[in-house]
Amino acid sequence: MREADVGSWKERTSDASLVAYVVPCEGAVLSESKGGKEADPGQLRDFLRQKLPEYMVPSIFVSLESLPLTPNGKVDRKALPPPSQARPDLRAPYVAPRTQLEAELAEICAQVLDLENSNGHSAVGVHDNFFDLGGHSLLGTRLVFLLREKYGLEAADLPLRTLFEQPTVANLAQTIERARRGERGSVPIVRSDFIRRGQLSLEELNAEAQLDPGITAGNLVYEHVDEPKHILLTGATGFVGAFLLHDLLRRTSAQIHCLLRADDVDKGLQRLKRNLESYSLWDESFVTRIQPILGNLSESQLGLTDEAFAQLARQMDVIYHNGAMVNFVYPYQAHKASNVLGTQEVLRLASQIKLKPVHFVSTLSILYSGGINDGRIFREDADLDQVGAPFGGYAQSKWVAEKLVVQAGLRGIPYAIYRPGLVSGHSISGAWNTDNLISSMTRACILIGSVPTLDVMVNIVPVDFVSEAILHLSRDPGNLGKIYHLDNPHPLHFSELADWIASQGFPARKVSFDDWRAELFRQVTHMPSDGWEPYLPLVEEVEEKQVFMPEFDLSNTLSALKDSGILCHPVNGQLFSTYLKYFTPRGFLEQPETQAK
Repeated sequence: MREADVGSWKERTSDASLVAYVVPCEGAVLSESKGGKEADPGQLRDFLRQKLPEYMVPSIFVSLESLPLTPNGKVDRKALPPPSQARPDLRAPYVAPRTQLEAELAEICAQVLDLENSNGHSAVGVHDNFFDLGGHSLLGTRLVFLLREKYGLEAADLPLRTLFEQPTVANLAQTIERARRGERGSVPIVRSDFIRRGQLSLEELNAEAQLDPGITAGNLVYEHVDEPKHILLTGATGFVGAFLLHDLLRRTSAQIHCLLRADDVDKGLQRLKRNLESYSLWDESFVTRIQPILGNLSESQLGLTDEAFAQLARQMDVIYHNGAMVNFVYPYQAHKASNVLGTQEVLRLASQIKLKPVHFVSTLSILYSGGINDGRIFREDADLDQVGAPFGGYAQSKWVAEKLVVQAGLRGIPYAIYRPGLVSGHSISGAWNTDNLISSMTRACILIGSVPTLDVMVNIVPVDFVSEAILHLSRDPGNLGKIYHLDNPHPLHFSELADWIASQGFPARKVSFDDWRAELFRQVTHMPSDGWEPYLPLVEEVEEKQVFMPEFDLSNTLSALKDSGILCHPVNGQLFSTYLKYFTPRGFLEQPETQAK
């Protein structure tokens, strides 16, 4: 492509889709359409799926001769034409429904996707990929719940993952037919079976955790730099990354080099600026000290040329590796490129020309196996092999990445590992990423007016504590070679959170976890899409006994932070009130008196 611009599109559906407007370059592969020749959407999707997770791949591609521009030379998005709602051109040939069930499913898919019939037949063929037709994770979730309601199916009959694993009408029809025949195998399917699907074993994870032999300190000797001049930060376009970037700019005098994806440096800087602005962190004085590095974690040498990679290796004094792909539905293999191979490339950079310490941001979820609470307290120096394989593709990828970092340490590369828990909003401003699991599910509780009665501790850790702790710990060379748990020393029982929700006037009937889940699933197709639907497969696949917060040892962290003045705000009503004040003006939560009108 010579030029491209991606934005969201929302017209008749309640969910926005990603639309890519592209200007094909000379020699590009084109396909025939009613309007002439256009860029081949199948080829573009295949290419982007090698670079991006499914939810970031545009659903619709619109070919243009040129992008409309404003007088300032920027893309004029108001002048971009609306995408067609007709069936898009797909590489796979159209195959009409062959049975009554397939015809019904094709029609329901078309309605969910808001596609118009074409050429006298259904807009959806039995082998068409739901996501190639314009679907995304939110629409996919909604489709599965609609099908359960229509055909009287349970979660065990039609799991949410069915569509994500094989997104076609033919696969849905086969699954429903098997459920109608009662074919669940000789052993009844239970939720714990779901939770293991796609999981790698401990042996398989260790086979993945093999650091490239060429990554080693060799004859290089690490020399600590008290006041670094150049710092590399990955993941600066994310939630925690925004606060890390802000604190690095505030607490150091260094030039902060941010690895990110963008068409050019100016657009990269604007992307960082927008992210900081969204959390009220931006200051115009930052402009001269931020240097976007156009690259990609999932590519060899971080997507940089040999010359650019060598220049970065020569210039950087320290690396904060915070970037990662996070998805609670996708398996390990979908996370591997960014989270595992990306970490390996960061370690490669750290080992070349001069040694640079790698401060690796991991997650406490690598210690959660999806089992039941056996009362263990997970120490910071716990042997990961003894803990066992964690649950979920994201956690497994971070488990493997941690192993690579430790191997690099054994080869002479300085490092420290930081494991945040469930990161919540800023303890003072309340600024929070509304796509967070806790905030999203709290929103779901308020929408349905009920709260599950769970015997579990709520342990959320404010983002300002996480960022400040990482920066403080990272600046002392005596803290290298250690692992730090960044969790809240003062959690709160879930029942007290439920009581607080009720005290604010929100409807909060207390029901069992199973009843709450069933109520959520009954109402999901009639509720607005607010970013919580991607967590539904996780909610669906766990049993109540698997919903708990393990206890984590914080010895290294608390000892190293002693006398630093860095304290973690307790989980209490004051913290929740801060978050409520942040969310309400932004429309994420409505005050009870507003709801009643």
